[in-house]
Amino acid sequence: GEGMTNGELKLLGWDTDPKADYPEYIVGGGCSFTNDVTLYAIWGLDYDLIYGHPMFNCSEENNEITIWGYKGNKKSPSVLEIPTSIGGAKVVEVNLYGAPQKKIKIPDTVRSIGISGDKLEEIYIGKSVKEIGSAMVYAQKLKKITVSSQNPYFAVKDGVLYNKKVTKLICYPSGKKGSTYTVHKTVKNIDAFDTYNNETIFVKYEKGSKLGVTVGNVSYNLKKTEVKSVNKNAKGKITLPKTVKTLAYNTFKYCTKITEVSIPKGVKDLTPYTFEGCKKLKKVTLPSGLKTIGRGAFIGTVKLTSVKIPKSVKSIGEYAFSYSGVKKVELPSSITDIAYGAFINCKSLASVKAPNKLIKIGANAFKNTKWLKSQKGDFTSVGKNLISYNKKIKKSTKNKTVKVPEGTLSIADGVFHDAAMKKI
Repeated sequence: GEGMTNGELKLLGWDTDPKADYPEYIVGGGCSFTNDVTLYAIWGLDYDLIYGHPMFNCSEENNEITIWGYKGNKKSPSVLEIPTSIGGAKVVEVNLYGAPQKKIKIPDTVRSIGISGDKLEEIYIGKSVKEIGSAMVYAQKLKKITVSSQNPYFAVKDGVLYNKKVTKLICYPSGKKGSTYTVHKTVKNIDAFDTYNNETIFVKYEKGSKLGVTVGNVSYNLKKTEVKSVNKNAKGKITLPKTVKTLAYNTFKYCTKITEVSIPKGVKDLTPYTFEGCKKLKKVTLPSGLKTIGRGAFIGTVKLTSVKIPKSVKSIGEYAFSYSGVKKVELPSSITDIAYGAFINCKSLASVKAPNKLIKIGANAFKNTKWLKSQKGDFTSVGKNLISYNKKIKKSTKNKTVKVPEGTLSIADGVFHDAAMKKI
């Protein structure tokens, strides 16, 4: 029925309801039935098809359609097939960031796509697509990407989407099975690899790769100055080479079987979440010259009972040692900053030693530790830095003056929160 007219009206499609305002089955869209069905012709204007579309938000320019979003229809199909045309105009661009379907099929007319969705598991890309937005990498359940063999711009290798020459990563499906991503030696760019959604994936470089090298359970850049990835199934002790100067974000995160790690002297910063969740880790050697211990660096290292903090360390990040098994802490004279909750919920922490110097200490830095609970008197200080005001005293100080201990250099955030007092 494509192209049929009735006066000023055009055949828009077919529907099982003769009074439907919009056809369930659009002309040119294709449909199939397993049983006999009666269909009624639905007539209207091209404008009705484009701007009144029940499934998509669309716009038209120069007889070409851009789909900007999904708004549903009478039936929500498990497979969303993008039409080749709407209202007689060719669909050339598709931007869908919240479609509820598990599978989306992009037709051969489309040249540009931006696709993502919380439920998306599979996508087919037609032969004309030459531009793909970055949103696809954030589809956490995406398992399978298929590209038309006639597409001259993109290809899939080992379930991973690349440009046609396999030199640039376009999308590593976050829902893809497996624990290792092998970077082929032809690949020159993997910037699109989403480390957040794929933090348990070991990135391994094929021999001859121009991006990096893999030695045992650790991947580095070519000069071995930066740790890129660590095998989450690694066991026992890991000693990094002396050439290493930089650690990747989440370097050893969830390496649940490693027991000991030695960090070389060239490393100045322990990046955020370096050892998070390393539940069997018992020993870490930190290098002299280390400046910072990042946010959550040792969070959840329950078997790590002792860490020697180098004399060069200046700052300890938020939650750096929270929920760890650390029993004692000796802060070096170089320390200037301890962030919020740095040692919170270290329930075995019984001893804290600190220099008598100015240290900026965040709220709850030592909350729920054995050491803090054992403190007596009105106040608790780390060195000369006040971190806690006895709650029992708070209740009896209404309209009274509270005297901060002589020689106090700093007062941590929240020390006098809700304190019932008149003067300080």
